[in-house]
Amino acid sequence: MKTILTIFTFFVLLLSYLAGPPPFFVTSLSVEKFSKEDKKKYNLADYYFQEEKYKKAIPIYKELVEKYPDDLFFKYRLGICYLYNPTEREKAVDYLEEVYEKAPDFTEVKFYLGRAYHLNYKFSDAESLFMSFIADGAINKDEIALAQKYIRYCQNGQKIMQYVPEHQIENLKPPVNTEWYEYKPLVSHDKSQIIFTYRGVRSTGGLQNKKNKPDSKHGSYFEDIFVAHNVNGQWSEPQSIGDNINTKYHDAAVAYSIDGQRLFIYKDALKLNADIYLSVFDGEKWSKPKKLEGEVNSEYWEGSACLAADGRTLYFSSDRPGGFGGRDIYVCELLPDGTWGNVRNLGPTINTPDNEDAPFIHADGETLYFSSDGHESMGGYDVFYSVKEGAGWSFPENMGYPISSPEDDRFYYVLPDGKTGYFSSEMPGGYGNHDIYSIIPGSSEELPKLILVNSTIYLDSLPHGADIKLFDPANGNVLGIFNADNKTGSLTMVLNRDKEYRLKIEIPDEDVDPYIEYLSTKDLNTFVDVQHDFYLFSNPYIEENGKPEPEQQFKDVVEQRIQEEITKNNEFYASVLNLYGEKVVKDVKYTIEVPVSPDIDSKKLKELGIPIKRSVYKKNTYVIGSFDKLSDLENYRKQIEAEFPELRKNKVIVMDHAKRKDLKIYYHKLYDKSDEILAATEMAKELNESPDKYASTVKEEDKELFVEIESDTFLNRAERTTTVSEPSLQQIVENQAQDTVSGTEEEAAETVVKKEETNSETLAQTSEKQKPVEEKEELPGPEDIIALNQPCSGEFIDFSFFVGKDLNDTAVYNKLIQTGGSYCTEGLRFEVQIGAYRFPWNFKYPHLRQFGTAVVRDYPDGITRFTMGKFDQLKEAEKLRQKIIKAGQWDAWITPFYNDKRMLMQELIAVNFYGKRIN
Repeated sequence: MKTILTIFTFFVLLLSYLAGPPPFFVTSLSVEKFSKEDKKKYNLADYYFQEEKYKKAIPIYKELVEKYPDDLFFKYRLGICYLYNPTEREKAVDYLEEVYEKAPDFTEVKFYLGRAYHLNYKFSDAESLFMSFIADGAINKDEIALAQKYIRYCQNGQKIMQYVPEHQIENLKPPVNTEWYEYKPLVSHDKSQIIFTYRGVRSTGGLQNKKNKPDSKHGSYFEDIFVAHNVNGQWSEPQSIGDNINTKYHDAAVAYSIDGQRLFIYKDALKLNADIYLSVFDGEKWSKPKKLEGEVNSEYWEGSACLAADGRTLYFSSDRPGGFGGRDIYVCELLPDGTWGNVRNLGPTINTPDNEDAPFIHADGETLYFSSDGHESMGGYDVFYSVKEGAGWSFPENMGYPISSPEDDRFYYVLPDGKTGYFSSEMPGGYGNHDIYSIIPGSSEELPKLILVNSTIYLDSLPHGADIKLFDPANGNVLGIFNADNKTGSLTMVLNRDKEYRLKIEIPDEDVDPYIEYLSTKDLNTFVDVQHDFYLFSNPYIEENGKPEPEQQFKDVVEQRIQEEITKNNEFYASVLNLYGEKVVKDVKYTIEVPVSPDIDSKKLKELGIPIKRSVYKKNTYVIGSFDKLSDLENYRKQIEAEFPELRKNKVIVMDHAKRKDLKIYYHKLYDKSDEILAATEMAKELNESPDKYASTVKEEDKELFVEIESDTFLNRAERTTTVSEPSLQQIVENQAQDTVSGTEEEAAETVVKKEETNSETLAQTSEKQKPVEEKEELPGPEDIIALNQPCSGEFIDFSFFVGKDLNDTAVYNKLIQTGGSYCTEGLRFEVQIGAYRFPWNFKYPHLRQFGTAVVRDYPDGITRFTMGKFDQLKEAEKLRQKIIKAGQWDAWITPFYNDKRMLMQELIAVNFYGKRIN
């Protein structure tokens, strides 16, 4: 926009205007009528205007408009300023319409009124004004070209807005979003952390001028990087990521490795080029950024980047010479010497004569999101996506409203499972300037097909950092590079589909043999999340204690999880058929896709009456038929699968207003609930077959069952909670009963209560609800400890070191696990507590389904406590706790029970663990 304002030289316009107002301006303004104070105000407003600080100019122009109500120039300027205020953009229309109405021969106002219409989604009106602006004779060829570009934007906008698919959009709200600027969101795969770029009152250096000198009057805030954590579903107050990274210059977060150990940063300062830097997490803090070595940075602009999930492929944008237009998107690789090289332009399918920026390659390694003010944008930068097809890319598709808008839209980010996306926008209803939003679904066409692995690396039973590499076993090429956190041992890595992998885990500077395993992802056709920890033992540990029995092999866990996801997908498809099989929706069709294969003779199939043809949407794919109803498609699919075995590898696709979507995207609300539906169904079946399964901890007469029942009619489902007896549970689940039991608003507000030591916002799908447990026994006193303190092996273990110690201290806690991990005594067990609540009936925990059903106990204090597992050894409970946290639970803690009486860990320490251990 600044280019436009420079060409439309308002200073020249004002001079000619003061010398003799153009006939189309009816004005009372003249130099003589300007007071000294008004001249100062005008000069200040004009300064802000020319410096593009439009928000600062607005109150001054408003004051001048009130004092000179007949002056169109001030209204003209005020209208233009409102174009840049996202919360008041509609006011630009009012002021510019008045100027246009009273001065229709003023050519320039047509352009800006057209922009006002364009930004307010009045595309047809805007297009007419831009055409009139050209017909009137714009200032020069550049202005004609610019108006023609806006005409294309308006035409694209009309097309895009004809159909807006259903989305769930949520502003992240304060404290993340403020009246200032928040953008470039980078969110961890489990949504526990967000790193973003901030410009505002908390920026390092405060208000500065262009020379980075303090300027409280006319200065601007520069970019900093902030981080916030998700605590029980609420974002914490964002904090500066650290003085190692944030300076008084521009520091912006641009990319985040899947393992959370590497952060790529854009830095721009007076004596520096606009380049990309790297910071590494050491387990506690981020290192001082170092400029990327190799061929990424140049003497030109490099301001956006994204690291692929393999940890070795980097996409970035640059305006270096040799591209296809302004900014282009490039890709490069991490070389064996640690530098970045083999830089390649992505080519003319992605890059245009205009600008492409803000690349984001999804964890699947196949889907590229980026921003462009070319292609079929409806204004400025829009967000597009393209899918890798062999050595090339599919034609980019606009993500559409609300991700794309008439304004600049950049920095789209999608989580590995594809369910949630994040973006920044100035859309109305926000808290100020750019706000960060989440959107469901995040993917546009299909959910990704990959394996997301969440692990903890252990060395001698304690969490430890490690280096992880994935190799192609056929040629030894590196396919992935990951790092486990040095402090927690936490590891996240991605396995892409249709690969053969050799996994190697090494711990540098330790006397430990590497862990090696082989696995395959051939024919993977769904998203799979896997929780699996890796246990390595040093040679000195093995010499002293013997070699521990091997854990379950990683590949077996992966295969098991794949089968579970296949079951889930089948259950989901059955639910869709049951609920929507007979439903007909205008402009929605169902079709069958089959991958192109040498086994398929399409010509022969056509002769036999099969309506098969090449897909125009997806390369190397056939489509068969077009059906109004899913039930008709399913009947036909069964028929052709029986007659033609080569067609059995197929997929059902929805054509939603000519947009290709898989069922999980089109019915995303139902799919998001499928974990809960499956869990409830499985439990109902188990209860029907084995009524005693969930009665292990309480008497039958003391138990009630709570189950959440879901209704799903035309995608508008309401959660229901009902108390039922066991015999009716199966029937209620199958019939999706509508009974509702709900507490008051006051009760709902008190639902979550603070646990004894730490707490977690845990939701339970189905559970046992027991009558309050009467706790009458007192904890053993000192005189009782003497009798109990006789260790099984004859060896006395002293726990006095831990008395009064803070078990939230990682070092103390790890030492406790190491010291008391293998100890036990009769009557002592350990369970993992995942929550404590006052009103628990709406809680779900589908993300923990793989660990079984929680035991739920009500206590006289009115708090219901949820626990999982039952162990004689503390170290075994700790293993489950780590797995539960890795599965997405924000926090979990170990609760001891002695003779079925709940204790706190410090109480157990006080009685010296009762002095017994396992030999």
